[in-house]
Order: sequence, then C-alpha cells, then structure tokens
Amino acid sequence: MSSFSHSGEELAEVAVLIDQLKDEDAKVRVVATRNLCKIAKALGPIRTREELVPFVSESTDEGDEVLLAMVDELGKLPSFVGERYAYVLLEPIEALATVEEASVREKAVEAAASVAAAIDTEEVGRHLVPVVRRLATHDWFTGRMSACGLFAAALGRDLGRGPRRELRDLFGGLCRDDTPMVRRVAASALGGVVKADADLDRDRYLELFRSLADDDQDSVRLQTVENCVALASKFDERDVVPVVLATAADRSWRVRWSAAEAFPRICEACRAADSPALRASLCSVFVDLLNDVEAEVRVAAAVAVPRVAKTCGDDDLLMPSIEALATDASQQVRAALASAVGSLASAVGDARDRVLPVLLGLLRDANSEVRLNVISNLASVHDVVGPDVSKILVPAVADLSKDAKWRVRAAVIRHVPVVAARLGKLDDTLCTSCVAWLADDVAAVRALATTNLRALAKLFGPAWTKRVAVSRVVDMCRHRYYLRRVTALKACAALADVVPPDALRLMLLPAVLQATDDQVPNVRFNAAQTLYALALALARPNDDLPLRTHEDAMDTTDEPPAMLDIVGSRVIPRLDRLKAEDPDADVRDFAKRARDDIASF
Repeated sequence: MSSFSHSGEELAEVAVLIDQLKDEDAKVRVVATRNLCKIAKALGPIRTREELVPFVSESTDEGDEVLLAMVDELGKLPSFVGERYAYVLLEPIEALATVEEASVREKAVEAAASVAAAIDTEEVGRHLVPVVRRLATHDWFTGRMSACGLFAAALGRDLGRGPRRELRDLFGGLCRDDTPMVRRVAASALGGVVKADADLDRDRYLELFRSLADDDQDSVRLQTVENCVALASKFDERDVVPVVLATAADRSWRVRWSAAEAFPRICEACRAADSPALRASLCSVFVDLLNDVEAEVRVAAAVAVPRVAKTCGDDDLLMPSIEALATDASQQVRAALASAVGSLASAVGDARDRVLPVLLGLLRDANSEVRLNVISNLASVHDVVGPDVSKILVPAVADLSKDAKWRVRAAVIRHVPVVAARLGKLDDTLCTSCVAWLADDVAAVRALATTNLRALAKLFGPAWTKRVAVSRVVDMCRHRYYLRRVTALKACAALADVVPPDALRLMLLPAVLQATDDQVPNVRFNAAQTLYALALALARPNDDLPLRTHEDAMDTTDEPPAMLDIVGSRVIPRLDRLKAEDPDADVRDFAKRARDDIASF
C-alpha cells in the first residue's frame, strides 16, 4: 500500500498520509486516520478493498483516539469501496465493536448501520447477520452490548423466515443476559427493534417488554418508559398501560422520574384523549407523581403538568396537587411549576380561575428564581391574568430588579422589553429601574441595561425616548463615579439613531463633547467612540427613525436642514484636537480611528 501508478501533488500528499498511518507518534496516526476517505479516493475502489481495508482491520489494537478516528471514517467509506462491496467494511467495524472504550463501540454500531443501509438485502443476510450473531454470542459483554444496536438494522430488511427467527432468538437472549449492562442496552434497543421488525411477533416482544420492566436493576427499568412510548404505537394500549402504572410506582426514584418526564408522550402514544377510562387511570397515576416523596420527581411532573392536563383533562383531580406544589418545600419544584403555570391555564379549561391564585402565589414567592420564571413566561401569564396584568406584574418586576443576585437582575432586564410590549407602556417605577440598571455594580448588567434602553426606545418611539431616557442618561454623563459616566456614554451611542434629531443635537451631543474634557482617560476615549456613533446618526435622513408614533407626530420641534454641518463644525474638530493634543496614547488612538471612520462616509 505504498506505491502509486499516478503522479501529482495530491497523490504525493496521500502517499505521505499512508506512511503516517504507520508512524510511531500516535498524534500523527490520528491525523492520518482522519483522512482515510481521502486515501481511499486516491487509491480507488479496488485497492481500497484489497489494501486499505485489510490494513485497517489489522490496526484495531491502536489507542482509543486513533480507533475513534478510524471508526468515524469507516462509516463514510461505503461509497469508496464500490456499492456492491460495502460489506467488506464490516470486518474492521466488528473488531471495533468489541473494544473496551464505549465511545468507540457506539461509533462502531453507527458505522455498521451505515454499511447495512448501503448493501442490498441479500448481502445483509450473507454478511450482516453473521456479524450480529458473532457479536451477540461474544465472550465479552462489550461485543454483546454492541450487538443490541444492530438488530433493528437487520430486522428492518426483507429477510427470510429463518434469519429473522434467529435474530429474534438472539435478541431475546440478550434481554435475558446475565450482565446488567447488556440487558440495559438491550432494553434501550427494544423500541427500535419493534418498530423495525415488519413481521411483528407480538407475544414475544410483549414478554421481553414485561420482563425488562420487572428487572431487578433500576438501570434496566429506566428504559421502560421509552419502550412504553414506542410500543404503544404498535400494540394495544391495554398491554402497555399496566406497565406504565407499575413504572410510575417503581421503588427507584430515578425510574419514577423517567415516568414523570415522559408522561405527556405516554399519554399521547396511548391515545388517552380517546378513552375516558384510560384518561382517568393515567391522571390518577400522574397525581401520585405530583405528590411523590422525591423532589426531583415532583420537578419533572410539574414541568409536564400543562401537556398532561391538556391530554387527560381531569381538572378536579389535578388541581389540588397543583395548588399544593405552589407551596412545596422545595424551591426547585416551585420554580418548575412557575415555568409551567402560564401554559397550564389554557389546558385546564373550566379550572382556569383556580390557576390565577396559584400564579399570584408564585409571583409573591420568597425565592427570586420562582418569581422570575413566572415573568419569563409573560405571554401565557397575560392570558391568565387578563387586563389587570400590570397591577400584578409591575411590582414583581420592580422587586426583582433589585435582587441581590446579578444573574436575576440580568434576566429581568432581558424580559423588560417583552413586559413593555405586552403592557403597552412603562410606569415610572420601571422607567426608573431601567435607568438605574445603567449604574449597576456588575458590568454585564450595565451592558444589558444599555441594550434594553435601546429596545425600549425603538418600542415607544422618539418622543418617549427624548422625554424619559435621554434626559436621565445625560444626567448620568455628569456622575461623580467614572464608570457610571462610561456607561452613560455607551448608552448615548446606543440611543443615537433612535432619538429625535433635536434631542441628538441639543442633548446628547453637548453631553458627549463635554465628556471629551473629562479627567479620566477611559471616559475620554469612550467619548471619542461615542462621537463616531453620533456622527453616523447625524448623517442619516430624518425619516430614517425606526418608529414615529402619534406622540412623535405632534412634536413640532424644528429640525435643522443640514445636520452634516454639525459633524463638520463640532464633531470633527473635537476629534482632531483629541488626536493631536490628548496626553493619553489610547485616547489619541481611539480619536484617530473615529476621525478616520467619519472621513470614510
């Protein structure tokens, strides 16, 4: 595998890669192995089958990193060995499916499935089925684990009765394997096998399903819920629901958690909406999950509440448990319910009035995360509360805006524009908070506050921006603390293109020009940067403002005809002075950049 009948730079590069496959340095071998497809393309289908694939088959005792690169490439090689000969790749893949490293085995199963999809049914029976047989009866559990992932690929093809029966027997043996890890993987593969097996042996698979659901290892039983979802679409729900009921009452909290997390999908798969008796049965089980002794289970159930309520719809049975969750001792449970309570209102129908007290209680919760989760789902909350939403939300938002945790304050800032859009206005309390955030002790909060102020300006229009935002930002430009002045300058830059021209000319520009004489260099170079943003805004046509409300139309302030003259007479001279005379090198540099950028337009 070292000679070539062709010439050229590409073949020379491939020759180097081939040599590197045998290099002593593992890192070099990894790089070369990641180029197996490139090597195969240069070699051609025949030499790839006769030289490259056998070489790879003999190299499966490499380190994990090389093997991972190898198996990743093998899954891409079917088109390089010739469509009729993709099965030759199964030999090295089979070897990789038995190694100790789990990530390599998982990739090997994926690669084998890719090869199986590329070969015809006859080759599946001739080559893939023997591979599955050898892996399923392998002495080491690693091979048997890998075999579990290949049954769906084989049974999904039009095999004869004999091979199909053999595969089912082998899979049944793995479901009863002595090693729990093998049974766990077999259990996770059961749903896919049932879906793939066209000639479904219902009784056999139901027996395996029930056996795995009753396994003594909770890691095996954890797969039961996903199997319930998969099997419900193939079998009568009466065969599946009893197992669901048992899983929801399992002795392991992890199994009960999996049942709670997947309960909406179980209800949908079992078509609970079509059967009142089934709805009542599932709803009763779900209530038990809502009242579970483990907080993690209650969290999962709380998240699932809206979808389960919509499907099962027994409000009288669900609401007492939901109301109890609102005062749960675990803040994680209350936070999960707070995320779901808005959507719950549209799902519970006649019990909607009972949801409102739950929501109000969560908005008054002592934990800030709980209150924040309610506000984060504002659209749904608005639908529950109705026109009085501002009376409830605004105090909660104002309270959270002062929270001791900066991440909570940051999250509130992100939601203020949504709150404002929903309310159609901001009261004085929230307006004050929006500007106060510019003076926050945490830089990330100040940056978000600047972005938030711009979003509100675009939402409410130039007149609101001039009256509420600009005046307060200009006042902050004179703050005694220099970081506040820097933040105010950044806010000026953010507002520049959303304020009315007169506010830009008479309020923002003078404040920024004054900042260029600040004693602190950081303030001066931020002022230079802000002057560039103001110059861009001054150069725009007046009708480019993003929003003109009725209030703006009533604003009859005269707009000067030549705003560009202001750039030439006030902005550029100030930048020239900073560039030439400022004692700080950074200030001179930023002034030069701003001056050059202005010159470009």
